[in-house]
Amino acid sequence: MSTFGSEPSPEVRNSYGVGTLRYTKAGLFVLFGWLLWGDFCFTVMERVLPAIYPVYLMDKLGASNKITNILMVTIPQFMIVFLCPAISFRSDRTRTRWGRRIPYMTYTAPFLCLFLVGLGYSEQISAFLQLSRFPEWLYIRPYAATIALLGFLIISFNFFNDFVASVYWYLFADVVPKAFLGRFLGLFRMVGILAEWFFQEYIFPYAGTHMHWIFLGAAVLYGVGFGMMCWRVKEGQYPPVENPEADSSIVAQVKMYFRDCFTHPVYVLLFLHSAGMALVGAGMLANTVFLLAVPGLTYDNIGHVKGQVALLTMCLTYLGGWMSDRYHALRTSLLTLAVLVPVQFACFYWLVDYPSFVWLTWVGTIPYVLFQAAVIPLYISLFPPEKYGQFSSANAMFRSAMAVLGGLASGWFLDYMSNNGQMKDALRWMYIWSGFWHIIGLICLVGVYFYWKRGGGDLGYTPPGSIAERERLAGAGAVEGTEASVPVR
Repeated sequence: MSTFGSEPSPEVRNSYGVGTLRYTKAGLFVLFGWLLWGDFCFTVMERVLPAIYPVYLMDKLGASNKITNILMVTIPQFMIVFLCPAISFRSDRTRTRWGRRIPYMTYTAPFLCLFLVGLGYSEQISAFLQLSRFPEWLYIRPYAATIALLGFLIISFNFFNDFVASVYWYLFADVVPKAFLGRFLGLFRMVGILAEWFFQEYIFPYAGTHMHWIFLGAAVLYGVGFGMMCWRVKEGQYPPVENPEADSSIVAQVKMYFRDCFTHPVYVLLFLHSAGMALVGAGMLANTVFLLAVPGLTYDNIGHVKGQVALLTMCLTYLGGWMSDRYHALRTSLLTLAVLVPVQFACFYWLVDYPSFVWLTWVGTIPYVLFQAAVIPLYISLFPPEKYGQFSSANAMFRSAMAVLGGLASGWFLDYMSNNGQMKDALRWMYIWSGFWHIIGLICLVGVYFYWKRGGGDLGYTPPGSIAERERLAGAGAVEGTEASVPVR
């Protein structure tokens, strides 16, 4: 699939190479196949726990909403805030014969599968605890012992899954040639939609009767299927680690992390843009509930329209990836975001019945899907490749923090503007909230565009702080020094 050695032609290097990896057309096809297969296995595995376990905790065990939310949402999100930056930082600086991403996914797979199977057989474990005297020895009730054990299994599963989820998305930037990245991620999103459909159609209906078989099957699918992807996909060679002395001190690592990620304006603007999009999502959480207040809208026809939109999404996703490859992800993002802004305000004025809901949904879906298809290619094109995981985790951390604040702020805003909780008014003002943050995100992205052009643009943008930028500046300095040394006659 890849070879090292003789230097290829510039055309081949630009189109079919990334880092030290070189692909033929057939090799690129095989690479895409393995990565997409891995995505299918990973998506199905990740859907099992959040889709099935809340129902099991509440219906079978009688757990309260509070306990269920703490186990399924609060603790896992709290773990991500701390684990994702640390894992991403270490992964960027890892150098092994197998690469810097795949070891983290491979070594944690057995433990992840083990705890996944344990979660699947939690009903049997719960029954055993109810009948045994073990809880009495600990002076706790059997129900409390069951919840504690299940909490341990959930936390342990999420701990090992965070290692995979933190670095999996970075693997694409390291092994997929940039010339094909947008189209690959378009296919990637299509496979994710297919995996979601497969899970909902053929697996979820058996959640109430065959839970342990579902979890066992997901563990086998992930362990074998995803493991095959890790075995067949090869990473290239990476440049030496910068500032290795920072490894000796956690304080030094933290300082380096924040100095790299939050000091240059182009990255701050990009993080603010991402946060703006997170605030849009925070205000759209109750979208379906608000829509039900519109005359003529029901669960049935809302679901029917959204089902049609899902098919449209699959068709447009690859187009969005192609646009990112052809015109650059930054231009694609700017264009589609500029179209999304007036769509939000159009919804404020004209979403009044079922026909207007249909055509506004279809009109808004087109730029939204194209915009979403350009998100990951945008980050890959602008973040330093040798520290892509570090910058991605900083973006995710900042985005998550703003989403938490946005959830509180949007709730207050909608309550205040919706005339004592009138759902129809809340729906209209929800689009004002969304349109405002779309404008903020667009302004930040325009600023990013100017920095991108100043840094080389299409002629060869070099991310600030990257090795490529330092080499470019060193080369420019050498040329200037040579010219200055020539005596004037």
